[in-house]
Amino acid sequence: MFDAIDADKDGRLSLEELVRWYRSMGLNPTQEAVKNLLDECDANGSTYIEFEEYKDKLKTRMDEAVDERNTLMDAFRTFDKKGDGTISYLMLRTVLSGAGDVLDDAFLNEIFHDMDVNRDGIITYKDMVGKICKT
Repeated sequence: MFDAIDADKDGRLSLEELVRWYRSMGLNPTQEAVKNLLDECDANGSTYIEFEEYKDKLKTRMDEAVDERNTLMDAFRTFDKKGDGTISYLMLRTVLSGAGDVLDDAFLNEIFHDMDVNRDGIITYKDMVGKICKT
């Protein structure tokens, strides 16, 4: 990925290269948003992202995504009363209304339908966390 963004092949990513890459991906971030990203990654203050900085930031983001996924998996496991790695519609309803909120059946049906990836009437942890994290 780094090499694809590094258009002039100088081993570092400039603000212009980052903007060009985002636009090639069909995105239209502001110059300020891309500058903020560059500043966040630029550990040595060079105004460029060198490969090591890119690699370090990518590893940090991947670690954060794994941590988020694991946290969600742990949270959903607490609601798995059977211990089989699934949540039924009834359990989902119980969990979501556990805070005392009255939830509309149509809303619950929509959530369940979205999370029930293989349409078998059961939501697996993997499917639900995958939908939430989209990683």
